[in-house]
Amino acid sequence: LARGQGLLFGLGELPAAPAQTAQAVSALHEHDVLSFEKEVLGFYFSGHPLLGVKEFLRAAASHEVSQLTVEITKPVRLAGMISQVKRMVTKKDGKQYAKCVFEDLSGEITLLVFPQRYAEGLGNQLKVGSIVAVEGRLSFRGDVGEAAAAPELVVQDILPLETAASRNARRLRLACDPEAMGD
Repeated sequence: LARGQGLLFGLGELPAAPAQTAQAVSALHEHDVLSFEKEVLGFYFSGHPLLGVKEFLRAAASHEVSQLTVEITKPVRLAGMISQVKRMVTKKDGKQYAKCVFEDLSGEITLLVFPQRYAEGLGNQLKVGSIVAVEGRLSFRGDVGEAAAAPELVVQDILPLETAASRNARRLRLACDPEAMGD
């Protein structure tokens, strides 16, 4: 009440607040800040988790999500982050499979991990926030001739980003420090 504040249901006295000492609080990790931003705002405000591994993404991927078209008939490899995982069970025989949302710096795509691949161990690799490379074939929902045809990736393999980048890199860049070379 001291600064013009009143109680919600009357003008009674406020109870005395217990004495508190200030505690040092460590700063949040960048990954935590970004995940909180995405959760609250629905988008990343201060950056994107994939910006720090941009070069690895380029080395590991054959395509970006925004480049996927109906004309692509060969398997593709995408590098990015799993942002949602929905685990399900088939009605027919009770086998597990998963449907995920995967994003790179150019967009999002749905991943389908069918029961056979799920049982072979891919189901264990589906963790929200994992930065990986996924390989598979494209499938388009809706009428292919229409703009509404949304691409989905039927997953054949999932690799950690560093492994995929080292296996699939198209070029090698060496950087030398001239001062470290000596005479």
